[in-house]
Amino acid sequence: MEQQRRQRMDQIMDAQRDFFRMIQIATTSHWMQLDLTMTQFRALIALCEDEPVTIGYLGQRLGIGLPAASQIVERLVRLGLADRCEDPSDRRRTYVRLTNESDALLARLRQGGRELMTEWLGQLSDAELEALTTGLSALVAAGRGALALSEPTDIPPSTRSALVKGGARGADRREN
Repeated sequence: MEQQRRQRMDQIMDAQRDFFRMIQIATTSHWMQLDLTMTQFRALIALCEDEPVTIGYLGQRLGIGLPAASQIVERLVRLGLADRCEDPSDRRRTYVRLTNESDALLARLRQGGRELMTEWLGQLSDAELEALTTGLSALVAAGRGALALSEPTDIPPSTRSALVKGGARGADRREN
């Protein structure tokens, strides 16, 4: 019984790997058009999860020092992908946030995968869609439970809270 369970889990993980590989292959052209370093892209993702943040906090999230974080932010600002803004209560503190252009870029990257998902899901029968919904819902619930019980990680508190509660991600909750 335990061996069957382990085999089923292995099948699921193999299917997940294959699925994400197909998504990656199908959306490569969107990603290849990016003119960003990996660290700049990671900065965008970090801002998407939790913004606005201080440049120092962004540096901590990326595992780099303040001078390097400042350079990355400067490049993102020049590309129109980030804005700096002063803290009204402490003008020495500078925050960085995404721009509408970076929101659009990230949405395009996500949208490519979403369009594929819609197409692929449309090929499933009603019974298959129901089974997939049930299985993925159970997996999400297990993940939320594990996150709620785990020790704090480098996930920003607002993102962690949203994941545990099932809320929206950073860019999705922006009002701009």
